[in-house]
Amino acid sequence: MKKFDDIRNEEKLARKDHLAQIAQDIMQKRGIEAVTVRSVATAAGLSPGAVYLYFRTKEEIFVYLLIRRLSGLCEDVSAAMEISESKEAIRAMAGSYREYYLAFGQYIDVFRYLALGDKTMEAVSPEMAMEVKVALARVLGKLEDFLKRPEMARALRGLPPSRGVAVLWCAITGLGQVTLSPARGREGGFDFDCVLSDIMEIFFD
Repeated sequence: MKKFDDIRNEEKLARKDHLAQIAQDIMQKRGIEAVTVRSVATAAGLSPGAVYLYFRTKEEIFVYLLIRRLSGLCEDVSAAMEISESKEAIRAMAGSYREYYLAFGQYIDVFRYLALGDKTMEAVSPEMAMEVKVALARVLGKLEDFLKRPEMARALRGLPPSRGVAVLWCAITGLGQVTLSPARGREGGFDFDCVLSDIMEIFFD
């Protein structure tokens, strides 16, 4: 039998998830500037004060969404790592990031929150800021484990996996920004699958 505190925590988490989903819906329909505590409250049929019980600021809503998305991305990367053929595993990882980026990453860059330092703490609780770092560290940890595969040694060309993970992460995230961002500069844009194939050629030539 579940304890009362466990049930209460589950209910609180469910409410936070519900409010965060409403915020994401607003963001995708009307843009990030339309997301405020008041707009989320209105869409949820609540008072702003009710939303403040779960999120102190709109930035905390964004960060909560970010944590949730990174957790999902970590699960997808873990599933991709079950693929024995390394090239196909990387393609699966890139595909997972594509879905992550299309759903949320085009609005908020995780590194923006990690780089703001003290400014982050003004709008986001230290605990939540730490959760972002932990969530990202889990994803990067999975990628580093992947780079420890014997067949990846040639692709790394002497670079240790602990450093190679930054290269792989930049390749995957850069792929999203170049091919999926509405702000991409080249007329007609770049094709996701085409650029991914080029990346694979560089890694495995």
